[in-house]
Amino acid sequence: MAKKNASQLTITSRAEAEEALRHDPANVPALAVLSGLDKEGAPALARRAIEGHPEDARAWLLFARSIPDAHRERRVEPLVRAARADPTNAVALNDLAWELLGTGRATEALPIAAKAASLAPGRSAILDTLAGALEAVGRCAEALRVEHRAVDVLSESTDDAARAPYLERIGRLEKRCGPRAEAPPAPAAPPATR
Repeated sequence: MAKKNASQLTITSRAEAEEALRHDPANVPALAVLSGLDKEGAPALARRAIEGHPEDARAWLLFARSIPDAHRERRVEPLVRAARADPTNAVALNDLAWELLGTGRATEALPIAAKAASLAPGRSAILDTLAGALEAVGRCAEALRVEHRAVDVLSESTDDAARAPYLERIGRLEKRCGPRAEAPPAPAAPPATR
């Protein structure tokens, strides 16, 4: 069995994070745990991650997520860097597409959201982003089909509050293009936990 280095381990507690940081002061998973525990210190911890590991998509994701909502347009560049660092990271691609949508750049968001969905076809949040991009560029029938798929892959344990935004999009799309909008069927994908 191959030995994992500290950056590959799953770190779940402050003690584990502090131990990992003794070996690598810029350990991205460790800094992510600490930033989750210290929201005010999160930006400095994220900067430490990207300075120590500029090639690591997770560092750029951490940095982008440390940027407050009031400055969401500033998230785009670090998310571009995350996607470049790992073009197969569906989360990085999804976050980038989501931020592009949120800043009115749906045409740019659509191919990125589509790639994320091709990499993670069983992730409801990623499918929801793709549906949002399709909706924003006027492809209503496809958006409705994809959003139905997003709901289908939600975990059965998903509560009503978390399910509501998906159902709201479906309602909005059905009003706009009808409940039986014609679009090619979605490719089957196994459900995944979120």
